[in-house]
Amino acid sequence: MKNQYIADIGDYGKYGLLRFLAGKGIKIGVNWYLTSDDGSSDGKFTGYLENEKERFRDPELFDSLRHIAGCPEKSVEMIQNEGLIPGACYYAEPIPCTGQDMRARRINRSLWFNNSTLYLHDAELIFADPDNGNTMVKKEGSKGIEKYTLPQELKEYYNHGHNVVYYCSKGRRKWEAWEDTKTEMQSVLPDCNIYALTFHKGTQRTYIFLIHPKDFQRYMRILSEFLRSSWKPVTGKEVPAEEHSYPEDLTDRQVYDTSIGPVCMSKREYQDYQDQLAIRQMNQENNDSDNGNGSHGNKGKDNG
Repeated sequence: MKNQYIADIGDYGKYGLLRFLAGKGIKIGVNWYLTSDDGSSDGKFTGYLENEKERFRDPELFDSLRHIAGCPEKSVEMIQNEGLIPGACYYAEPIPCTGQDMRARRINRSLWFNNSTLYLHDAELIFADPDNGNTMVKKEGSKGIEKYTLPQELKEYYNHGHNVVYYCSKGRRKWEAWEDTKTEMQSVLPDCNIYALTFHKGTQRTYIFLIHPKDFQRYMRILSEFLRSSWKPVTGKEVPAEEHSYPEDLTDRQVYDTSIGPVCMSKREYQDYQDQLAIRQMNQENNDSDNGNGSHGNKGKDNG
């Protein structure tokens, strides 16, 4: 994570997910895996904040990010101070990486990580937010390693009793390699349940969960509810290739009553239709509420 990424379109989806989980009683711990800004254009995709149609997904979050995006010196501390993830704890110490030989980087990285376990001790779910994702091939202490989580770090969080979710970018990986990437931690943590969820707005951003068996069903219920929420149109479950199933779409079909009359569709298609209907109804209710507020509502929008 870099401070320059704050309030980017990816941030909107990321905090939307974490806020939803926190709202279900899950205490979140965030390790920013903070690195220095690099002067690139990454993190400047904030145009979505000018589109009021995006606000309905999470109005409070949207308004806060719009305010932060206008600040000249954005930082993760702003996210923390805004309280955008209710009840969360944070570790915002930058990863030590520059001006050192490989051995020094390895030692300092280890000390940095050990310190994070103290800050995040009370979290049920630890979110790791590296620039690029996890690495199974780069050597600890090598140059550029600060952009990645290390498998032993995720393992240590997990073995301390935490569930873990970490950011991972598909990047230029071919689909076969991407399928392997999503499940690579299974070889490190054979007993964990892995679940991958992707935010599709802009660049693909995937969040990979490592969940203890005792918590898996609870997390599945919560994440399924998230995928039926206002975030559904831009978020989806990453399904392993061997789980893709097409017969249901072809054979599990019947006629359902819809707003345009009887339509033949599968159960999955009908569920999608109901989800979209609920979202449209939510939007209409929000619009009706705004219109009912009269001048007070307009004033609030101007101040936003």
